[in-house]
Amino acid sequence: MILLDAEDQQQHPKLQYHVAGATARPPESSLNASQPSLPDYETSQAQHSPQPFLNRKYPFFNTVDTRFWRAALYALAIYVVLTIAIGVPLLITRIAKHKIPHPHPADSSFLATPLEYANAKVFAMDRNCNAWDISDEFSASVSHSLSAQGSFSIRSTAWQEAAAETGSPIYGNLTVDVNPDPSVSSAVFHVTVLSSIPLFYENSHICFNDDGSDRGLSVYIPSNFSGSESLTINVFLLFPQTTVLSLNNLVTYLPMFSQRIGALAPRVSFDQVEIEGSSMDIHCDSLKARQITVQNSLAAISGSYNASSSLKLDTISAPINANITLVQDDTSKAPTYLSLDTGNGEINANVTMLADASQLVLHPMIYMGHVKNFNAPLRLNVAHHPSTPPARLELIVENHQAESNVTLDDKFVGIFDVQSKLSSASVEWDNHGSGSSPTRNVVYDETSSTSRRHGWIGWGSRPEKWDQHKEGRVVLVSSLSPVLLQLGSGMS
Repeated sequence: MILLDAEDQQQHPKLQYHVAGATARPPESSLNASQPSLPDYETSQAQHSPQPFLNRKYPFFNTVDTRFWRAALYALAIYVVLTIAIGVPLLITRIAKHKIPHPHPADSSFLATPLEYANAKVFAMDRNCNAWDISDEFSASVSHSLSAQGSFSIRSTAWQEAAAETGSPIYGNLTVDVNPDPSVSSAVFHVTVLSSIPLFYENSHICFNDDGSDRGLSVYIPSNFSGSESLTINVFLLFPQTTVLSLNNLVTYLPMFSQRIGALAPRVSFDQVEIEGSSMDIHCDSLKARQITVQNSLAAISGSYNASSSLKLDTISAPINANITLVQDDTSKAPTYLSLDTGNGEINANVTMLADASQLVLHPMIYMGHVKNFNAPLRLNVAHHPSTPPARLELIVENHQAESNVTLDDKFVGIFDVQSKLSSASVEWDNHGSGSSPTRNVVYDETSSTSRRHGWIGWGSRPEKWDQHKEGRVVLVSSLSPVLLQLGSGMS
């Protein structure tokens, strides 16, 4: 055992033990201590775990996004400005070009509308209904006069479907002509009704209206026919021959009526004529009006027509045979328009363009036409009247499954396009130029194909660019049949 002397004991004091007491710890460091304390486990994990992407801030990408959206906004603003500055003037120009001339005139079909048989009960007690002049068991007749002015309407409730279902035919005939009696100064209706059984005609109602939109004749025909019943109705409308008449409208809606307009022109003319029927032919000896519409089905349309605004002849499964005069005069505000449309029936039409150039100072002479057919031949001859200078003609002809032959006279100048998908397309022309006069020339743009002929015809040399305001255009289109265009050999 080593014993320390007194001096060493003072330098190395003995350790003191507190066995019975609590274990002694150094004091906790204060909040203001210079050494920070270690975090607990949860805090440490939270500090070292990755932060969500949305909570991060990337100054560089924020700057790029801001620049992108600002540039997109500027681009959109520039696009809107350019659209307004460029698009609107182009749209206005296009509208102005197509406003006049307009290829399709306004349809007037609202004039010719069918009658409702329910109205017959209203007119049954009217003094202008069934006021027979002569009657017996099987027939009755009545006459009625109207002043020769204004408009005239002749309409019926007859319909083809009902007659087909019952097997009871309804026969009707309309004749509009000039009165052979020169002493009569008014327009006269004369109606005769014939029935197959006694007094059956009393079920129909023949009513006259002296004014309004139905001014004229209304024929109410019953719908409860049996197999043994039938009606035949003959209607005459005769205009006076004493003076020249210029009337407003002539409107007919007469299914199952044959309709014949006599030689009214030039003594009687109209502003607007609309004739509609079905199953029976419609024929006009001579009809003149500003606007003419004739619509039929399962029956022919024929006759002579003179129109200064538009002419429309439309049927189905029946032919169209017409002599047509299209007029441009001082009242013309737009091109004169022609429309011929049928199917399963041939078209034979001679068209004469008549105009007085001295009266047309506000716009050029323009004629427009659209002729359509299928499964039947088409023959169209278009020529200027001898007194008419060359006019601009725009013509479209369509036919399918049957041959087409179109002829234009030597006053036509412009481009042509003749084509057939599965057959031949041909162009024939006559050169009438001689001496010092300009030579009539044809220039072909397409010669390699036998199914298409495209080119220009006119006097002298061909212009570098086609001027639609000065020259015409004719287009012939077919699918399965040959087409032929003859130039310079028209009626004139």
